[in-house]
Amino acid sequence: KKDRINAFYNEYTQFKNKKIILFAPTFRGRSKYVAFYPFSRFDVKEIMDSVQVSKTLKRISHEIIERHVTLDQVVLMGIKTKGTPIAKMIGEYILEFTGKAIPIYEIDITAYRYDDKKQASDRLHAEADKKEVILVDDVLFTGRSARAALDAVLDIVSWKNPEEIM
Repeated sequence: KKDRINAFYNEYTQFKNKKIILFAPTFRGRSKYVAFYPFSRFDVKEIMDSVQVSKTLKRISHEIIERHVTLDQVVLMGIKTKGTPIAKMIGEYILEFTGKAIPIYEIDITAYRYDDKKQASDRLHAEADKKEVILVDDVLFTGRSARAALDAVLDIVSWKNPEEIM
């Protein structure tokens, strides 16, 4: 065991003399409150406060507006569960800035995850044919959710040409 630890610190010298905590909670059951994690023992760094998040979402909204001559062909799809509220906030900002409401849908990708196949709760019914679909989620880490969302979108649209996916 000590050999592995020493090998780790030799390869990653920036971690020498630092406390390393691997925290990967997996919540099973009905909610995150089923399992106990001593969150108070962790020194969590806040990356963005609510003002910074709001500014970032406004900037994203402006980027969407700037990149589209008309918003008639734009659809926001929030990845269930945490991407949907963000998609709604972006939609509200776009409405505030342009006076134009764009369609917002929630997309359930559970049936499309290659690493954790489950039954999807509902089949998505969205007016997305020949539209520019903007997928929204709260985090991008490995890309598995994005890949599953692309598969889900391809399942509901009539066009299947990957060159049309942006």
